[in-house]
This record gives sequence, C-alpha cells and structure tokens, in this order.
Amino acid sequence: HFYSSLRLTVKPVVISADPPNSPLFETMFSFGVSDFCTPASIAAAVSGGVLLGCSVVFKTGALSGVMGISNYTRRLMFQVEMKRYAFTVGMILAGIVMSLVYGAVEPLPPPSSDTNQRVKLFLRLGIGSFIVGLGASMQHGCTSGHGLTGLARLSLRSWVAVPTFMAAGMLTATLSQSAQAFPPDAQTEAEVPKWYIGSAVAASSAVVLAMIAAVFRCVDRGGNERAKQVAVLFGELVVGLTFGCGLVISGMARPSKVAAFLDWGSGAWDVSLAFVMG
Repeated sequence: HFYSSLRLTVKPVVISADPPNSPLFETMFSFGVSDFCTPASIAAAVSGGVLLGCSVVFKTGALSGVMGISNYTRRLMFQVEMKRYAFTVGMILAGIVMSLVYGAVEPLPPPSSDTNQRVKLFLRLGIGSFIVGLGASMQHGCTSGHGLTGLARLSLRSWVAVPTFMAAGMLTATLSQSAQAFPPDAQTEAEVPKWYIGSAVAASSAVVLAMIAAVFRCVDRGGNERAKQVAVLFGELVVGLTFGCGLVISGMARPSKVAAFLDWGSGAWDVSLAFVMG
C-alpha cells in the first residue's frame, strides 16, 4: 500500500543442504517511493530546515559558538555550565510546545504492536542509541555539529564524517529492515498538512532571532558583564527552543520518517528529509 509498483527481487545463490527454494535464504529487496512523500511533507522539511539553519547562524554569529547537540549533551554530566542547561531546557520546551500547537508527534511504540514486538522495538532502540552515542562521541559530532555547522564551515573532517555516517546509516537501516520496525502512523501523517503552521513558525522565529541578535550587539557594546551573562543564557534558551521546533517541523523527531528515509529496501522510501539539509 505504501509503495509504487517498482520492485526488485534478489535471490542469492547459497550452497546448502536445505531445499533450493527455502524461504530461509530468500531475500526480498523492494524499491519504491512512499505514498507519504508528498509536497506537504517536503514543504514541512524545508520549513524545519530553514529554522535549523537560522539557529545555527544565530549560535555562531551572536553567541560565538558551534552548534552541536552531541557536544552539549555529552558534557552535561561532567561540567556545570549554565548555558548548556539553558539550551537543553529550550529543547525540552520545544517538544512540549510543538506537541500542543503543531502535532505530528508519533506514539511509540505503535498502538497496534503486541508485547513481543514492543520488546524487540525497545531492544532495537537501546542498542541503536548506544551505537549512535558511541559513534558521535568518537567522531566528535553528529548530524547537527558535522552536518549543519561543519559542512557550512567547509570543515574537511565534517565533509568526511557526514557521507560516512549517512552511508553506514542507510546500509544498516536497509539490512535490518528499520522501516518495518517503525511503520508510519496514519494519524500523525494526517497532521503533516499543517506544514503551513511550521512555515509560519519558522518565518517568525527567524525574525525573532534577528531581533535578539541586534539586542546582543547593543549589550556587547555596553560592557556590562552581568547583562552579557543573562543575554547569553537567554540566547541559549532561544536557540534550543528554535532548534527543537525545527526538528519537529521537519520530521526529524519522528522515528518512522527517519527509518523510511534511511531504509532503501522497504519499498516505501521517503526522500522528504533530504530537503532538510537543503
């Protein structure tokens, strides 16, 4: 139901005592485009991407820092730095606000899953989270630090890291059939046409960020250290809030959307998230 008619079947040759047509050694690889890859979902991805880009520019220009989620969260437990906590609070607030205003928040695990499916799902999430965290720590960055900031700064390390972890992610998701583990939720997909709300949020947030950046310039010229500290904390809170809103609007906070983008063999490839980086 979720894919077009284009289908490729791969049956590897295996030397075995089992019958030659045994389903144990038959692999189905289907390539097709998801029905949920619509102009509305692409518009939402673009709107969210604009908001993420504005957050990165504000972070770099006004706060003189590099945007990187893994870098911030990794040091929360080891360094008491208020600006990191302010950014994290902003991200949490974004999730709460967007769930009330925008919607498009997926239930996890899916309501239709049974106990066995839920156990497998949580095992997959636990193992995957550990591997992603380990990899992000080893390469000193993730899709935000390397993908958004590093590529824009023409960092050689980022231009090597991003193609590497994207290729590894797509290969892993395809071989492990991630799209089947995280199927699309019909109710969530029905809320995607609210992309115009996301566009309005992105446009207004960009204006607000520009205004706050102007205030920062005034405070910086004034020389009041206390005012500077308060301004930095407020700026980090705003960056976390806008960045989190961008993730929700774009669809990057939805497991099924990410799985459908990375899994090329499900027969329901969703290219929408490619427009986030654009």
